[in-house]
Amino acid sequence: MDYLGLKALVAAWLHRSDLTTTQIPNFILAATERINRRFNLSLANLVNDTDTNDVLTSFPMIYAYAAVEEGYVYMHNGDAATTYADRWEKECDRANVLPVSYTHLTLPTICFKCSAR
Repeated sequence: MDYLGLKALVAAWLHRSDLTTTQIPNFILAATERINRRFNLSLANLVNDTDTNDVLTSFPMIYAYAAVEEGYVYMHNGDAATTYADRWEKECDRANVLPVSYTHLTLPTICFKCSAR
């Protein structure tokens, strides 16, 4: 999946295509920051529609659930935000092992377990 596909997916799940160019990029930025913080990564921000990274390619639902949760927080829908937070936790548990490689170096496999937010 690439950035364009992620934006479209988030807009569809939120039922808010009007936020695609205004707020959804912010939700995805927050998701990237959350992933970096949780898993001690240094993923670059997604900017161009064709941008992607190892997490988005291998575990797109980790990105999607985090971004949709941010969207529901933005829309003041706590119940839906909680639902997607739970889905994010389960997806992290499902993934459990995240291989991370960069063009300039290869890091060893990082084992992670999501903790409560």
